[in-house]
Amino acid sequence: MRHLKNCTSSFIRYPDQAKRIEKNYEILKEHLNKEDFVTVLYLTDETNLQLREVSLDSFIRGFQLGWRE
Repeated sequence: MRHLKNCTSSFIRYPDQAKRIEKNYEILKEHLNKEDFVTVLYLTDETNLQLREVSLDSFIRGFQLGWRE
């Protein structure tokens, strides 16, 4: 959770996106009990981790292909 809040503060170049994230965070916090809220945050963290890993893997594969040619 703290990580999500820290990430939103780093969106200085994307203030509209940071506002949407903060708004959605507050909506979730209001509508979910604590256990469900934590579950959603864990799910979000895991999804973001997978996206980063796929992105890095794609970059490495592309670099390897470019290096061969």
